[in-house]
Amino acid sequence: MGHAFLTAFQAYDLTKSAIDPGVRRDIEQRFLLELYLDTRAYDYITNKAGNIRAARVAFGQFYDNDQERRDGIKGFHAILKGQFHEDGSTKETPLYGHKPIGENLWRIPAMLRGKTDLYENSLLPAAFDTFSRVQTPWARSPTLDDTFVGGGIPGETYDVALERCGVDIPGVQSPPSEFALYNSDLSERKRRPSSSKALNHYFEGRQLACVGFSSGAAATQAFLLGEDGCRGHRHAAPLNLQLYTHGWEVFPDLGYICDHPGNQWVKATPSHQTVTIDGQNGYWEEPSELLAFETDGTSRFVDKSVLLRDGSRMRRAITLIRKPDGWPILVDLLEVTGGKLHDYAFRVDAPRTAFSLDRKMKPRGSKLYQDHSFYPLESFRTAGKTDSPVAVTWGSKERRVQATTNSLTLPAAVSCRLCTFHRLPGLLPDQEN
Repeated sequence: MGHAFLTAFQAYDLTKSAIDPGVRRDIEQRFLLELYLDTRAYDYITNKAGNIRAARVAFGQFYDNDQERRDGIKGFHAILKGQFHEDGSTKETPLYGHKPIGENLWRIPAMLRGKTDLYENSLLPAAFDTFSRVQTPWARSPTLDDTFVGGGIPGETYDVALERCGVDIPGVQSPPSEFALYNSDLSERKRRPSSSKALNHYFEGRQLACVGFSSGAAATQAFLLGEDGCRGHRHAAPLNLQLYTHGWEVFPDLGYICDHPGNQWVKATPSHQTVTIDGQNGYWEEPSELLAFETDGTSRFVDKSVLLRDGSRMRRAITLIRKPDGWPILVDLLEVTGGKLHDYAFRVDAPRTAFSLDRKMKPRGSKLYQDHSFYPLESFRTAGKTDSPVAVTWGSKERRVQATTNSLTLPAAVSCRLCTFHRLPGLLPDQEN
């Protein structure tokens, strides 16, 4: 309704001078104002309210109605505050943070230029800056919680951010948007970057650690996701880890599949790269804690801890090392206190036929994770209990992950520790130890 009103209202504003006054009164009273009353009845502050608040500002501008302008501006700030932390990181997800902006919230600062500078005095510049920085090396949004695989920032938002805030958001090259046609010098239009430089930054608001090396095709980027106390469009994925390198999403995440029945599994803890405790989904009890964040030299180190709702505590420390050939080595240390059964999940983007384990597998005795999926899950297998390290290999040639997993169970009073060392392509023999 909000989008329909804005579109019709803009068209009317552009053509009203050519319309007979009596007909104009009929159009406004019997059509546009009726449509507007339906639109402004949606008073909620949600990720769907961008069109609504832009409609109220448009109404205020057209009829010089200060109350409607104020309500529109108030909603503008409230929507951004509901979607973004003060440092620009998203409270829900990159996808849902962008949703209200792309759905015409961006029009509010444009309509008010000359009266109020909302490009400068709002969370919008910080949000644009985050969109430009929290990306995979190939300029797509990482699949953090409810975010589409391969999703990114549309060209219209790119044009607004570049022209009004000087923020260059990498992404897919596209023709000039309507905004760019009216507001940019197209003869000097710069080409949109198709890749990004690796980011080393900790977003305190979202509790998101970003570490990596290089830029472009050879870049490596890792994301260690913490908990900030918000819910919204989140997955049950405490301390989830994602890794991208050389154009490869090494540890794939299914991201967001809308209302597909498989969404139950997609949101579940065992579908992510983390630990499932006693087969149950893991949810935060309180915001996570950053224990260390180091980005000097050829290595990166992040250490985080979170208390879960069931009383368990997880701690994860990753070390990302850049080898001379540009490929990474990932050392992943996970410590879990609480629960009886810890399932450490790692899946790699590699053909199923290119998977090997240094011991025989057999069907697992109990059905696993069935409560987390609307569909029956394939049978899980196990190598049984072991006191020795487990060697696993996924893929072949350049796209190969070699991992050695060690697990150590200590007395309950001490804690239970699961240590996993992920080795990526090109590891030299003398580095095997």
